Amino acid sequence: MAEIPIERKPQRSWWPLALLALLVLLGVWYFTNSRTVDAPATAAGGEVGTPSVTATAPAAGSSEGVTQFLAFVDQQNAQRNASVSHDYAVTGVRRLAAAIGDLAAGDSLAGSTVTQQVAALNTVADSLAASPAEALTHADYVRAAFLSSAELLQGMQQRRFPALADQAAAVRASAESLDKGRPLLEQTTQVQQFFERAAAVVRGMSGGSA
Repeated sequence: MAEIPIERKPQRSWWPLALLALLVLLGVWYFTNSRTVDAPATAAGGEVGTPSVTATAPAAGSSEGVTQFLAFVDQQNAQRNASVSHDYAVTGVRRLAAAIGDLAAGDSLAGSTVTQQVAALNTVADSLAASPAEALTHADYVRAAFLSSAELLQGMQQRRFPALADQAAAVRASAESLDKGRPLLEQTTQVQQFFERAAAVVRGMSGGSA
């Protein structure tokens, strides 16, 4: 019997199909990602692409010196607190110097000169505090401090507070009324009057009622 030849069909490879499938998947991935645009990050509290910024108000000038000086004038009395150590005058000059420093902090035209003059006022107060009780220079120290304070207040008044011209002039007049040739203890009324008039100007400049 003759043999019937059997032709074997060549076995197909699966690699081309796998490669085609892989190319299709890569094509889909590339197409999808090429159409996707990352949105810019949005910062909390801000606009798109804008970092969040917390606005900070400029610090206001300190008013502690003004407050303490006005409290000193309201609560202290020259006659009741007069002593050979002149603590009333010393404290008053220091408190007034601090108040002037506070007021000058908001005066762009005051310049560094005010800072130097305020420091000089404190130096005068230190000299008065260290002066012996029997010294004859107490009134001289205080008059110099009062005149310097009046000059500073008048300078700020002329630049920024024209309505306080009369009150500032009254402060100057009180400073000039102090007699450096007389014992300071005999002029306690004038000392208190100066501080009261200076307080009226400081109140007006700080926005309070005189």
